[in-house]
Amino acid sequence: MLTINDVEKCKFGTSVFGFSRADVEEFVSQVVETLQHYVEEIERLKKEQIKSESEIENFRANEETLRNTIVMAQKSHDEIIATAHREAEIVLREARLSVVELNTQHVRLTAERERFEFEFYGLLKGFLQMLERKNPGLARDEAGDQSVPRVPLPASQSADDPGGRKDVIFPQETLR
Repeated sequence: MLTINDVEKCKFGTSVFGFSRADVEEFVSQVVETLQHYVEEIERLKKEQIKSESEIENFRANEETLRNTIVMAQKSHDEIIATAHREAEIVLREARLSVVELNTQHVRLTAERERFEFEFYGLLKGFLQMLERKNPGLARDEAGDQSVPRVPLPASQSADDPGGRKDVIFPQETLR
């Protein structure tokens, strides 16, 4: 292979009619060989450059795709978080409403139970007073205690009942 220095320092031998033909042809042959090598090297480097540029373009495209993917993932993340916050607020709001409704319902049911107990007590007391009027033997003594009469069982009751009782004892009134 020739170098630039080889070309610069090349001296051709002289002959009767000028430079030595053999020296010139050998030099030209070396120059052609060197130039051919450089042309091939340049072609190889151009192909390598094209390949490298193509890879760089692919990397840039992939980089852009990755950036877009990251941006989309971030947007999706933000949307999911925002949706979760909205849904959590809705659940909390519904839970608070449910608590209010349950408290209201509890107050209403408590009042309804108390009203029922009061009415039922009044009904029982009225029924007891009616029974006492119809059966003076059921009347209370002066201290408010009720005498405990024995009442025979109806004929439909058999003597085989547990305990073998044939009559019923009315206990003292335990209502308010």
